[in-house]
Amino acid sequence: MFEVLFLAVVLIYALIMSYQDIRFRKIKNNLTYSLLLLSSLLFIYSQFVVFSIVNIITLAMMVLVSFYVFHKKILGAADGKIIIGISMILLSLNVLYLFDFIINAIILYVFTLLMLIITKTSLSSKITAFREQNYLLICFQTLLTLSILALFSRFIGFDQFDILFTLTLFLIVLITIAPLGKKLFKKLDENSQIVISFILFCYAFYDLFSLFLTSFIYLFTIKSLIQIIPNLSEKIQYKRGHTSFPLIPVLFLSLIVVILLQKNLVLVLFGY
Repeated sequence: MFEVLFLAVVLIYALIMSYQDIRFRKIKNNLTYSLLLLSSLLFIYSQFVVFSIVNIITLAMMVLVSFYVFHKKILGAADGKIIIGISMILLSLNVLYLFDFIINAIILYVFTLLMLIITKTSLSSKITAFREQNYLLICFQTLLTLSILALFSRFIGFDQFDILFTLTLFLIVLITIAPLGKKLFKKLDENSQIVISFILFCYAFYDLFSLFLTSFIYLFTIKSLIQIIPNLSEKIQYKRGHTSFPLIPVLFLSLIVVILLQKNLVLVLFGY
């Protein structure tokens, strides 16, 4: 009964604050502070029931991250306060829900941004963004990533990985290797770029035979989108003269998905 009532309260906050963010890009302080008060009371109560130093440290980290992104002007003040409030709500329920929330927020943010880019940017902007891509460089970075993963597989074995861990590892290696691959790529002439790419292709294909095609498509697509999205997001034509993306609906939707499904969207998409 308590969970149903609490979910109803969260849903009311979600609807009102999401409407304000979409319509005005501003959230009234009485809403954000009341949400912080309610979530603080819930968190304090949960600590009295079952004290957890892990939850306290995790909350402290989320507060620091929220202040940092606000200081760097990555997020607005209301976004930061809502993230802290949501963190306290989820930590009161299950610490793992917070990590599911972060994954869901990233997925929903990227998906929503892609939909806005598709529907709210001009065709000429899309064509220009795709033409400006260095696809040979992306291919080189992707093959370099797969080659390193192939080297890891000799010692670990990809057959021991579940899908979520595999995809996460792919992304970590890709993000780590991408800058190194770009520097190496620039130092090579065009013929050397093609030859080394072919060698990496042969090595990765031989060692990751069963995973190679899906892995290559996955990494190549992700890397391409990482470079295209920031360029096109600046050219989204918002209504009423707005210039920023409404993040609060995404945050609340991510929270509601976690509470209802008790898992992240990656596990849902892959049937776990």
